[in-house]
Parts: sequence; structure tokens; C-alpha cells
Amino acid sequence: MNFLLVFKKWASALFLLFFLNQGCQQGKAPEKGLYTEVMGVHDSVMPKMKDLRKGVQYAEEKLEKGDLTAAEKTELVALKRSMMEAEDAMWEWMHAFNSERAQSDTATAYLRDEKVKIKNVSAMMLGSLEELEAFRKKMEVKSKNDTQ
Repeated sequence: MNFLLVFKKWASALFLLFFLNQGCQQGKAPEKGLYTEVMGVHDSVMPKMKDLRKGVQYAEEKLEKGDLTAAEKTELVALKRSMMEAEDAMWEWMHAFNSERAQSDTATAYLRDEKVKIKNVSAMMLGSLEELEAFRKKMEVKSKNDTQ
């Protein structure tokens, strides 16, 4: 009889711990989803760092040639600065991102902030690359017109 009483108390405690543990794990699910979203944005634009670096090199080479109008030079200098700022923003975000904090008790708020930050970095990077592509196309058209 004494054994049965002890077993009931332990069984109740184990049962309670099991359900509390399940509740805690369910609370972590949104954080894992947010972490995956943040890393997904990062992973989608990280390979574009190489394109930014190539874009900066293109701008430097084009500026050195000196065959640009004043307006084209101004545009290309601004574009180069934009690409460098986007690259710097990605490096800064990566160095500041704290994966330990992303798994802490305050992870949800932290990851929401980081999601906004990395989306801004992504927009900077992709916007700069789109501007670069538009500039290159404009230069190609100009080159074709000059040779005709």
C-alpha cells in the first residue's frame, strides 16, 4: 500500500513534467521558424557578395578609363558607394548576429529584429545589383550607338 502511494505521487510528478516540457517545446517552435526565416534571407543574398565585389571592381575600372560623361561618372560613383555600403551592411550584420541570443528566452523579439535588419540588408544588396545591371545595359547601348 505504501508503494502504491509513492508510485502515484511520482507518476503525477512525471506526468506534470512531461506536459510542461511539451509546452516549452511548443513555445520554441515559432523561434525555430523565425531563425529559419532569418537564415533563409541571409543564405539567399550571401552569394551575391561576390557580385557586389565584382560590381565595385567594374565601377573602378570604368572610372579609370575616363570615357564617361560627367553625369555617368556621378552615377557610377554613387552606384559604387551604394554597392560598398551594401557589402559593409552584410558584414556588419553577420558580425553582430548572435546565434546564442537567438536561442535564449528573448529569442523571439531578437529574431524579429534581426529579420527586419537582414531584409534591409538584402534590399540594399539587391537594389545595388539591379542599379548596376541597368547601368551596364545603358553602357552597352551607348557603346553600340557609338560604333554605328
